[in-house]
Formats: sequence, C-alpha cells, structure tokens
Amino acid sequence: MGPFEVSKELVARLDDEQLRKLLERLLVAEASARGIAHIAISVGGNQTAVDGGVDASMDWSADPEPSGWLPRRLIYFQCKAEAMGPAKLRTEMRPNGKPRPIFAELAAAGGAYVVFSTDDPSKSAMDGRLTTLREAVGDVDGAERIHLDFYGADRIARWANLHPGVAIWLIGQDGRALGGWRPYGDWSAEGAASQPYIVDDKARATLLPAEALSFHFEISFPTAAIGTQRFDFVFSARAYAAEIAPARTFGFVKELDYLKSIDRGHGASLANTLAIDGDAVLNRDIMRFPDEFVRHKILDAIGDMALAGAPLIARFEGTRSGHGLNNALLRALFADPANYRWQEL
Repeated sequence: MGPFEVSKELVARLDDEQLRKLLERLLVAEASARGIAHIAISVGGNQTAVDGGVDASMDWSADPEPSGWLPRRLIYFQCKAEAMGPAKLRTEMRPNGKPRPIFAELAAAGGAYVVFSTDDPSKSAMDGRLTTLREAVGDVDGAERIHLDFYGADRIARWANLHPGVAIWLIGQDGRALGGWRPYGDWSAEGAASQPYIVDDKARATLLPAEALSFHFEISFPTAAIGTQRFDFVFSARAYAAEIAPARTFGFVKELDYLKSIDRGHGASLANTLAIDGDAVLNRDIMRFPDEFVRHKILDAIGDMALAGAPLIARFEGTRSGHGLNNALLRALFADPANYRWQEL
C-alpha cells in the first residue's frame, strides 16, 4: 500500500464524527470534480444529534447527470460508525415500525438513500443488507423509484483514494506518519495570507501564484563534483528542449551495489548517467551543462507537476526536493478546492 493510500481497515476505525467529516469532504471533492455548486451539499453539524435519518445530502438540478458515487440528483446519506446488520438497518429506517417520512420524499423525487458505514460486510452479507434496505421501504408508495445502496468500509476507501486530498486528510486522522511531510499555511488561493509549501527535515517544495509556469531549484551536495547549484527556468516548449530536456540523470557509485540489491538501475550506464565517485564525475566528457545536476532536478519537477492533470499556472520552488516530496506538494494543493481554481485558456 502506498504512503497516501487509504485502506478499508483505516475507514473501519473511524468514529462517528470522523466519518461524518469524511463524507463531507468526499461530497465537496466530488462536487468540485464534477462542477456541481457546493451549495448543493448539506451536512449536519452534530453527528450524535437526532437527525431524522439524514446526516448529509446532495440536491442539484442542472448538469451533470448523476452517476457513480452520486447516483441521483437528490441523495440522503445516513452515517453509521458501527456494524449495520439487517436488524439495525430496519430499526434505523423504520423507527416504531413505520418508514421514516424521508422515504416518501425520495420516492416522489426519484432520489437515493445511501447508508455510509464503517461496517465491512462480506459479499453475501452485503447482499443481505441491500435486501433489507429494499424490504424496509416496501410499503412506501413509489418505493421502486428510490435508489438504495450501502457504502461500507471497502467502498468508502476506494472512493477516498480517488481524491488524494481527502486521502491525505483521512490518513492524518488515523495518525499515520507521512514520511516527514507536512503542509504549512493556507496555500495559494487568491487572497491567501501565506503560500503553500511542503517540507521534510532536509528539503522543501513550494507552489506560488504566477502568471506563467516557472521553476526555481536549488541543490546542495557535500561532494565537490556537485556542490551547491541553483537554476531558474520559465517554461516554454523551445526553452525546455534546449535547456532542460538534455540534462542527464546522475547517481553515486557508492550506491550502485544497493541499487542492484533492490533490483533497480538496470537502464543506467556510463553512456547515459553521470556517475559520481567521491569528488569526481567519472564520465565528465558526456556532460552537457556545467550545472547539469540542478537542471535535471528541474526536469524531474516538471514531470512531477504534470501529474496535476492540467498545466499549472504557478511558480514551483524546490530545495533538495525529490519525486516523493513533489508529489506530496500536489496532493496537499488538491486537499482543499479552496487552494486553487480552474482557468480556461
């Protein structure tokens, strides 16, 4: 399992309040991804209060069409941080032996009712729960128009993993360490008081508002073969081809045995990789730039930022950061839709 991947076991450990907050974040992330106004989302303020059978809802009328995790335009969610067997489901849906009023409303609107639970039933047990949901509304007029579903721990984990920002938040709720990575500030949304950056003990990566994509990188190695190098780069296809793309990767001879032991580095050779041994570059004759090492780190960062899914309009600043830290920066950026905005070009 990757460092930012949510497991069903993690979901199963959530308490009532954490589960409700998770649902809220998932709904906001899903709405943002689909272009649904956030006003469509309603989440109760107190998970332990009497709720009439509804902890959260979504209700929209315009595009997009409902699908996937949002199967209808009107959806009522019931959060339960406990095992929800058939008996508990019947009691929840039919207090005092009568169906809750919400089901008549859902039937009239052709809406959906989803139980959002830390429960993790087997396939056969899930089938039993779905049967119970259907039986519980059997005497409601138009019950066949209600979409009924049960999101247990396994399905909730898969949903959370579709939204990296939600996954990072959830991992933090569980107390799992993120390899020294941690976010600072309120990120780069317009009007923010500070800017986004991610640090570990030795490195830092930052995204700043800008009018065009640009990069600043600094590296520092104790070997005289590299030393301290800095480079600034404003992205364009022509400049990239001339100044960044030719920069070769590099590695240390002392690490070669370790790389072989973990079955890595098969494509590296003295013809394509700058090899550093002590304070010397063994194949200096193939170097293309005096500061090739920092240029290659910018090449790495360009690739890492491309994982955003769309071109960034921002300035990336990195100090000794690598792929893991750069990826953590992107995930932190997307952890909250308020951190960024989409712009049509």
